[in-house]
Amino acid sequence: MINFNLNQLLKLRSLILDKKYLFIELSMNFKKASKYLIGILLAMLFLYFAFKDVDLQILVNTLSKANYFWILIFFLIQVLSHVIRAWRWKYLLSHIKQNISLRNLFSGVMIGYLVNNFIPRGGEIARPYALGKLENISISSSLATVIVERVLDVLTLLLLVIFALIYNYDVLICNFPWLEIAVIVALIVSAVGLGFLVILSIKTEIAFKIIRKFTSVLPKKIADKIETLVIAFIDGLLVIKNPKSYLNIIFGTLLLWFAYTMQYYIPFYSFNMVDAYSLTIMSAVVLNCILAISIMIPVPGATGTFHAFCIQALTGLFLVDVATAAAYSTVVHAVGLIGITIIGLVFFLKDNIKLSHIT
Repeated sequence: MINFNLNQLLKLRSLILDKKYLFIELSMNFKKASKYLIGILLAMLFLYFAFKDVDLQILVNTLSKANYFWILIFFLIQVLSHVIRAWRWKYLLSHIKQNISLRNLFSGVMIGYLVNNFIPRGGEIARPYALGKLENISISSSLATVIVERVLDVLTLLLLVIFALIYNYDVLICNFPWLEIAVIVALIVSAVGLGFLVILSIKTEIAFKIIRKFTSVLPKKIADKIETLVIAFIDGLLVIKNPKSYLNIIFGTLLLWFAYTMQYYIPFYSFNMVDAYSLTIMSAVVLNCILAISIMIPVPGATGTFHAFCIQALTGLFLVDVATAAAYSTVVHAVGLIGITIIGLVFFLKDNIKLSHIT
């Protein structure tokens, strides 16, 4: 009788544990699904605000009259910008491994963009994972270089935004009243973030003392694992202490943002916006700043956010008619999204990358 009760209790305990783990798993899946759902809802909301005042018939007519030769040039420049990003990444990784294949770096960049199109910010993990698999590099070290790269890009964007504000302050603030506060906040966050990365890479002993205080309460096996990951991460940050790469990294950054500006300037010719609205390279610089901010909002493939910010910028800042602005945003976003997806998918399949491993 005692054995029977004990067996029953064990079965009951097993059942409760199974239900507990099932509940935890369902909760985690719900959280993941809710993140995707929120992203999709945000995209739909931005798409609604972007196109609510657009006459679809006029939009279709504008699209039919566009010169798509310039869109082809735009796409080639966009691909070139991704090659430049991969080339710059090579120098951010030079202290970890020399002579990394540009092909593998480009593959990692494109796979990152591919994943971002479906999982917002997921590309930041996909990139180091893909490169780590192809070049046998620590994912933590590679991830650290991606973070350094992001800080560089944010600082460059801030300089461009400040320049754009000086160039056309009143009109920019009128159309994007949050821009001034956003610049101040971003400057503070970037400065703090960059300072933390510098301290982490230079004052490693202090960093480890702080980390060990947090890990001292954990089991030794877990604490050792965390320390190993942190060592690899700090190894990735050591590019900060390698001045030999600075010139190439700075040159790559300037070249990259020039390519970004040109990829928004070239499609102006597709819709006759240079002659009709006197748009210039400076107009493309301002548009580049606004669209770079729109891409930071975590929605799949910047769908909706890109359109809304682009249409608002073109109509509010440069007095472009709504149909032309909508046509411009639709074509530029669609060609970029489809192109990145196709190229990224080719590398994803060819290099045998597993989405389950990334997630």
